[in-house]
Amino acid sequence: MSIIFVLPPTSGPSGGIKTLLEHAAVLQEAGYDAFVYDPKDSFSRDYGINVPVERRSLELCHGDIVVRGEVFHSDSFKRTAATGAKQVLFVQNHYYLANCLRYGRDFRHLGVQAVAASSRPIADFLLRHRIADEVSYLPYAVSAPEFLEKLRVLRIAYMPRKLQGIGTIIKRLFPILNPDLASVEWKEISGLPHRDVMQELATSAVFLSLQAVEGFGMPALEAMASGCLVVGFTGGRGCEYAEKSNALWVAENDIEIAVLALGRAIRWIHSGAPEAKEMIAAGRRTASRYSVEARNRAVLAFYNQVIASSR
Repeated sequence: MSIIFVLPPTSGPSGGIKTLLEHAAVLQEAGYDAFVYDPKDSFSRDYGINVPVERRSLELCHGDIVVRGEVFHSDSFKRTAATGAKQVLFVQNHYYLANCLRYGRDFRHLGVQAVAASSRPIADFLLRHRIADEVSYLPYAVSAPEFLEKLRVLRIAYMPRKLQGIGTIIKRLFPILNPDLASVEWKEISGLPHRDVMQELATSAVFLSLQAVEGFGMPALEAMASGCLVVGFTGGRGCEYAEKSNALWVAENDIEIAVLALGRAIRWIHSGAPEAKEMIAAGRRTASRYSVEARNRAVLAFYNQVIASSR
């Protein structure tokens, strides 16, 4: 019996791909025959995670467990069901479910035996709309980098992602609404290996969150773990960790307030204001709740249950 994590094609490194690699590594370290199937070369080498990767044609055996995400077409699930392999659907963004639910409103017709979600809002969504009868919660894990306070720069880091246009507008408006901060540096983070992303965050004072249509919203949480003061958008109801104390959150797409909040954050940090220290500390506490240990326990418990139910 093998546990096979099928990676979707992607245009660059992503948190979703990293999470699948991490789950496979957790299982392999526990003694399971777990590996990643990456036929489209979805940047599986860019994360520094030691897990076997298969790129050749995949031959499934009865009893194998195939793990896919919601971005795959329903036909992929149906072809796998015909082989007798057991299927797990791991949902990391419920807004993309239309990819695999094109011909039905639940997972039964796809031959899926178990469903897991990466956030509580995703699990609640699936249960609330009766898309799944049972959903297991597999939390994300965030590892805080070494804090390089002496190297931290008074700059604004940001990941354009789904809000590239809005990010550009915010950046252009910033010196107009904050003329005293016109010289503040900006750092775009895009297409970098994960270790380089964390390095950029760990050396930046402020992180502009451009999250949108999220099932969770990993960038802002990683910025909190890195010691940034986070400003911006939660990305919707999926952001289960957003609290008034841990960031300067603003209403989705409220560009003017986002620009003004960025100015306030920079001024706080530049002046050594206690508000900045308290908010950064709250962000680090928030990130610490998403531990590697908790993630590993949840992953092992879930797959042990899947394996037991297939015997």
